[in-house]
Amino acid sequence: MKIGRLVNEKVLLTFLCSMISLLTLSSILSHIDIKKDTSKAAASVNDAKEVRIDQMSEYSKQNNLTIQPEETPAETEVTEETAPEEQTVSVPEITTPTGTTQEYQEYARSQFSRYGWTDEDFNCLVALWTRESGWNPSSHSSSGAHGIPQALPASKMAAYGDDYMTNYVTQINWGLDYISARYGSPSAAWSNFMNKGWY
Repeated sequence: MKIGRLVNEKVLLTFLCSMISLLTLSSILSHIDIKKDTSKAAASVNDAKEVRIDQMSEYSKQNNLTIQPEETPAETEVTEETAPEEQTVSVPEITTPTGTTQEYQEYARSQFSRYGWTDEDFNCLVALWTRESGWNPSSHSSSGAHGIPQALPASKMAAYGDDYMTNYVTQINWGLDYISARYGSPSAAWSNFMNKGWY
């Protein structure tokens, strides 16, 4: 009885081992099949992509199109080209007038008959405007006074001509009228200048 029982148990054990082996083998084979199917699917997708890319390339060649790869937008850098320009204050250009000091003084002297002024008044005018501007129509002080008579501001002379920044005739005409209205004569204007340093 014991011998028969041992035989039966051995047969049963052998059978169980065989079944386990078969199940293990079946599981391994099924995994192999899944991997093969996955590989095939991936290959099919890659093939489809390649075909699509080839078709796009062929289309672009036929239609003279250029396909640019997408780029990730980068942060805008402030360079010399993109930096905002600095605002500058425009200063009116003062051109160098043509003429000589002698010509300017001769013109001023020619206007004296209008005011009834004397040679002494002329000498005082020459001294006054020599100290003020050196008889330079382009003379411009830091205070804003401008021209031969050093009008402050320069725009006071605009009523005598739009060219008051450079034209000695416009400047002298304004200056003589200013002296006449404020002091009466160049001699009185020169005296005030000597006492106060301005006229």
